[in-house]
Amino acid sequence: MLQTIEVEIDSSGHIRPLEPLPKLPAGRALLTLLTPPADESALLAEARSAGRGLVETRGG
Repeated sequence: MLQTIEVEIDSSGHIRPLEPLPKLPAGRALLTLLTPPADESALLAEARSAGRGLVETRGG
């Protein structure tokens, strides 16, 4: 069975899961590295702004 988990890799190369995990069995894993966006803080701000623009409408 394949399982995907989100991790952070620190500047020393240590891998740390972002959520608690049950004990994993010994074995092998594949790691996919994601290229960080050029300005991650700008993307987060944009996402927050987009969320504020949502308006709930109710039919009447």
